Amino acid sequence: MTLATRAFACLFLGLTPAWAMASAPSGLRLNQIQVKGTHNSYHQQSLIAWHASHKYTHLPLAEQLEQRGMRAFELDVHRPLFGQDLEVYHITTVDSKTTCKRFKDCLGTLKNWSDQHPNHVTIFIWIEVKDATGGLKFDNFDRVDTEIREVLGDRLLTPDDLQGAYPTLQEAVQSEGWPRVDDARGKFVFMLDNDDRTPGVYLRNNSLQGRVMFPRASESTLNSPWAVVAKTDPGSFHTAAQQKNFMLSVNLCTPEGNAKECFSRLQKSLDAGTQILMDDFEGAASKQSLGGYYVQLKDQLTINCNPVTAGSACLHHEIHQE
Repeated sequence: MTLATRAFACLFLGLTPAWAMASAPSGLRLNQIQVKGTHNSYHQQSLIAWHASHKYTHLPLAEQLEQRGMRAFELDVHRPLFGQDLEVYHITTVDSKTTCKRFKDCLGTLKNWSDQHPNHVTIFIWIEVKDATGGLKFDNFDRVDTEIREVLGDRLLTPDDLQGAYPTLQEAVQSEGWPRVDDARGKFVFMLDNDDRTPGVYLRNNSLQGRVMFPRASESTLNSPWAVVAKTDPGSFHTAAQQKNFMLSVNLCTPEGNAKECFSRLQKSLDAGTQILMDDFEGAASKQSLGGYYVQLKDQLTINCNPVTAGSACLHHEIHQE
């Protein structure tokens, strides 16, 4: 079977009724693939690691995209003590080394790579808004949305885009499904990791109208009208969210773990159909692996067909042609 024939089979035949929704026969949906990504994607190990969890180093964002095949990232955003531009780092002073200090610079790096690869599969970005680890307190997240729009503009796939004419975002995802992979090429999806502050800070009248990011749902907000993404290990919440067509993510290994446990956790998440697999370890290089472990997909591919949501006819191959 040629690669073209296999691609046709995956895109047009590899769908099961439970998740196909309105997608047949036009191709795979975003929740029917799996991508790998990095946690604290900007992070550089300091000369002195004050805590074991700080012992890892990522390549710059563009190199992660180009060399590692990462299609998901996580950025910690802080308000500066002086000036207006938001900053990206882990913890002020003790673990602050970063490949891109300004939030706009991180976003600009991603945009520049996207400009050079306009046919890329959607890039997913988790944003964790922080004020307990440095900078001024966030009274709202409007500035985060503003800076994202200023840099990426029409590259964004927003809650409004996904909801369309449906009464709620969750109804849209359950009825219509996520966009098709081919329709969302060149796009970025932003997700807000601060689930404890979503209802009181980010939502507007229990709605995401006009917002940029998809907030992370918890077990208590699973049925909320805005809830369509979650970060969780396999388990009952994972299963319930998957049945609602959620986009699921997981943070996998940390420097405090061990390779055997990390491999096991990765495999369980892959088998469970988690779409976005985030990790502190991205490759075989020094400070980028843990006893030989780093995040990887089956056969070292960049993107996989999802074993749960895509159907058995979808064969593992490079879905994207970037």
